Amino acid sequence: MILEFKYCGAKTRNDFLDKESSDALAQIKDRDYPEKARKLGKRKIILFGIAFAGKRVSVASEEM
Repeated sequence: MILEFKYCGAKTRNDFLDKESSDALAQIKDRDYPEKARKLGKRKIILFGIAFAGKRVSVASEEM
């Protein structure tokens, strides 16, 4: 499991939170974090991009 968190200001709109969680997921792939996990022998890898603003949260996920 690989997690990337994005903090947004408390007044952030929900549609922006969704975009930020997708961007966090893209960042995991861009920085090649899954490859590093594979080198450690991990075969099932789940990626989570999490954006939050106050008590509101948006999560994007993908299994590799």
